[in-house]
Amino acid sequence: MRKQEEQRRLQEEEMKKVMEKKKKDEMEMKEAEERKQKEKILEEKKAEMKPTVTKNKNKDKKKKKKKKCIVM
Repeated sequence: MRKQEEQRRLQEEEMKKVMEKKKKDEMEMKEAEERKQKEKILEEKKAEMKPTVTKNKNKDKKKKKKKKCIVM
C-alpha cells in the first residue's frame, strides 16, 4: 500500500512539473510573438518618419565645380 501511494505521489509530482513546463513554454512563445509584433510596428513607424531624399540633389552636388582662385 505504501509503495503504491509513493508511486502515485511521484507520478502526480512529475505530471505537475510537466504541466508547469508546458505553461512556461507557452508563455515564452506568446511573449516572443508579442516582441516580434512590436518590433515590426516600430520598424514601420521608423520607415514612415524617414525623410525622402531626392536623387537630383545628389547629382547637383557632384556637378558643381569649385572655382579656382589665382593668387598673384
